[in-house]
Amino acid sequence: MDWLEPNQSMIRVASKLKVLDLSNCEYLMRTPDLSTLVSLERLILEDCRNLIAIDPSIGKLKLLTTLNLKGCNSLQELPEEIGCLQALTEIVMPNMLHELPRTFGNLQSLLTFDVSYRLISKLPYSIGGLVKLRRLNLSGCMKIEELPYSFGELQSLVELDLSSTSLGYLPDSIGNLKQLKILRMTHISRITKLPSVIGLMEKLEELDASRCYNLTGKITNEIWKLSCLRILDLSYTLLSSLPTTLSYLSNLQRLKLESCPELQQLPRLPSTLTCLKWTADTDKFYEGMRFAQASALPSIEGPPLKLPRVELSNTMHDRRLLRSSFDFDFFAGQNLPSSFDFDFVPGQNLPSSLRELELGNVTIESRNFSNLKNLSTLRLASCVMSGYISWTDELMRGPELLPN
Repeated sequence: MDWLEPNQSMIRVASKLKVLDLSNCEYLMRTPDLSTLVSLERLILEDCRNLIAIDPSIGKLKLLTTLNLKGCNSLQELPEEIGCLQALTEIVMPNMLHELPRTFGNLQSLLTFDVSYRLISKLPYSIGGLVKLRRLNLSGCMKIEELPYSFGELQSLVELDLSSTSLGYLPDSIGNLKQLKILRMTHISRITKLPSVIGLMEKLEELDASRCYNLTGKITNEIWKLSCLRILDLSYTLLSSLPTTLSYLSNLQRLKLESCPELQQLPRLPSTLTCLKWTADTDKFYEGMRFAQASALPSIEGPPLKLPRVELSNTMHDRRLLRSSFDFDFFAGQNLPSSFDFDFVPGQNLPSSLRELELGNVTIESRNFSNLKNLSTLRLASCVMSGYISWTDELMRGPELLPN
């Protein structure tokens, strides 16, 4: 089709066109005048690698719902007229995009926005105008150092991924994201604390702040307000304590604290918890092994173990090998740590709701295990144990041992 000299029949066809797919048009450098495509709903320019400009007439496509610019590696900016696309619900951005137009916040129908691993360095203040936006992915945008205060105006946002950005802090306005259910913010090296306003996200179900290596000190006490929180991952951080209000998280099911060397004590845990992973130092954490065949090590009297998975590595009982009512091959040849400074809150029993438990480089007492009636997977690595674990009938009521 000769876009420069369209005849009347072509114009009539164009006026009824709903989908235009120009994928892999290697020689397309600029889009033509699109103003005649008044019925267009989907415009696909995927892998037009030499496309360097989009004609401003794109702003006249009032019915356009989908714009796909994936793989347009020569396209570094979008026209301001993009903000006129009032029906646009989805836009797939080009990989080399450096900046969003100021009018971007006018896309009031936009539902999903993914700019992960792009070169943009900041978000326009107008982004708060995306009032219907439900999912926003900024992961891998390593040049983004701050979020505009208007970010808190994204009232419909359900899922937010800030992982691998260069954010130094989260704005207080983020507490206004009342509909947010998932917040991922892993691998953010400049983040040193979580703001107290995070407790205002009353519908938050998943918070992943793992591998924020400079996240230090204490988690805000306001976390107790997250009554819908099911998953909390603070692994690979330098947090020194968790708030006692953690026990008020009435829906918390999974708590991950892997490689938290500064965390010396756990508070009382909620009775809904089904999975706990707490290791003090990854360098000393060895993946254990399964137990199946009999060995020469003696065992105390008790019922046979029926946990589907049990893994022990460098686990000590009063500086002796742990002996239990099951047989195992000892993981030999490792250098056992000489001292441990980690413990559960005194007198605490682990919640009976636990199904999966993984502990590494921590001090544990036999009473901590006394009511684990639902446990199905146990991993212990380089732990110091005070007193023998009592493998009661209640603890052993579980599936048979899984085969190797």
